[in-house]
Amino acid sequence: MSLALLVAYVAVAGVLFPRQLAQAGWTSHAPRLAAGTWLAAAASVVSVALLAAAVLVAPLHTVGDVFVLLLQGCGWPPQPRAPAGPSEYAGLVIISWMVGRTAYSGYVVCRAARRERRQHRCDLQLLGEPVGTGVVVLDHPQPSAFCVPGDGGHVVLTRGALDVLSPAELTAVLAHERAHLSGRHHVIVLLPAILATAFPRMPLFTLALSEVRRLVELAADDKALRRATPITLAQAVLRLAAPASARHPATSTLGATGTATTERVLRLVAPQPRHTRLALLSRLLVAAAFAALPLAAVTLPAVTDLAYHCIEVTPSRPLAEVDLR
Repeated sequence: MSLALLVAYVAVAGVLFPRQLAQAGWTSHAPRLAAGTWLAAAASVVSVALLAAAVLVAPLHTVGDVFVLLLQGCGWPPQPRAPAGPSEYAGLVIISWMVGRTAYSGYVVCRAARRERRQHRCDLQLLGEPVGTGVVVLDHPQPSAFCVPGDGGHVVLTRGALDVLSPAELTAVLAHERAHLSGRHHVIVLLPAILATAFPRMPLFTLALSEVRRLVELAADDKALRRATPITLAQAVLRLAAPASARHPATSTLGATGTATTERVLRLVAPQPRHTRLALLSRLLVAAAFAALPLAAVTLPAVTDLAYHCIEVTPSRPLAEVDLR
């Protein structure tokens, strides 16, 4: 795969693909698969962009040699290396910039998330009233419910929420928040948050952040339906609907309301279309293709060289005498 193809892939997958995926209706009906597709696409674009920069430093088959160690067993001759040129220096600069920017953004985002979760836990210890295993009540009239990861995780309810929710609705809300904790949705949101912070002008990363936040809410709803009916959960979401100023950031806490509330209610009360196995398989293959492409781009050129050099026949040795071990 040439440098031009790698750059074209980054442009198409990073700019054109996210708009198509964001408009696809099936994502709301298969939120876990859709979230996996967004994450695979984001990781794929970053990996291929790094590969494109690496091609400026060394041929792609040379990059893949580290993954195909059998080349050493085939008598791979050492290749003379030309002095470094401007393109190699440019590739090293690009790689260093991408890795450094991603690492710094990861540090900033993760530190902010940890700091905010730590502050929430301190507030819960000072102001919260434990009412059950992992459940804390805050004395506040605003109806609200959210979860705070870390230390086993806590589900937080306000007095206002307890006043407006029926027992069945309370069960549904607790199931929704516990689905966030058990699914480690706060970790899933971190990857697009880091990439969107590092490369804010790339449409794929900014859309992935908002879409993954939306999709983890839908996935938590799906899991909560094991303990509640759709109507009960929809009523609970409406009762807890809060103004934007009362919502909690998705990077540190995940609430029962605040993310695509209208869509969630309509999704719960409307009948869900049934998807065929072929449709689900095709979408799964798309996600798998995103995940496998960077590895394929590296290994295929090296495997091609491996096959060529391992079975190469010299004029002095007939085919029957070639040792294929």
